[in-house]
Amino acid sequence: QQMLIKLTDLLRGTLKANRQSNTTIGGELALIDAYLNIQQIRLGNRLKYEINNMLTDDISFPPMLLQPIVENAVQHGIEPSAKGGTITLTVAQKQEYIDISVVDTGNGLSQNPSTAGNGIGLDNIKQRLHALFCERAQFNIVENAQGGVTATLRIETHDLQSLTDD
Repeated sequence: QQMLIKLTDLLRGTLKANRQSNTTIGGELALIDAYLNIQQIRLGNRLKYEINNMLTDDISFPPMLLQPIVENAVQHGIEPSAKGGTITLTVAQKQEYIDISVVDTGNGLSQNPSTAGNGIGLDNIKQRLHALFCERAQFNIVENAQGGVTATLRIETHDLQSLTDD
């Protein structure tokens, strides 16, 4: 029953996000929370997650930009790992930037070649960032020394504020 409630939340939010050119940080994080809740029900104690938003929820944000990053963390990091792991998503302001990191403690980039994707989702993120913010946004993925992967988005605060001006 809990999974159906979260699935309904996810579908409703996804349909709404796909019809809008912008959403908010809060709206985007609510979708990710619903998605991760469903995955947690599915994977049981193999998946733990935490979402830390250190900003106000009403900051404009491009819809469905974080979802593929979180999906990759589940699909390529946590799911193939026998012990599972934790996903931590953090949104914070650092000077004139908003930094968003998705850290997983699952398999790293080179641990399981059988789950390697073809990079289309990550390429789409890079292309969207370039289309929206030109060269002013950054997207990096690194393998953590202790295992897992960290994906980081860095966007100028001014650029996110200008989304509402368009």
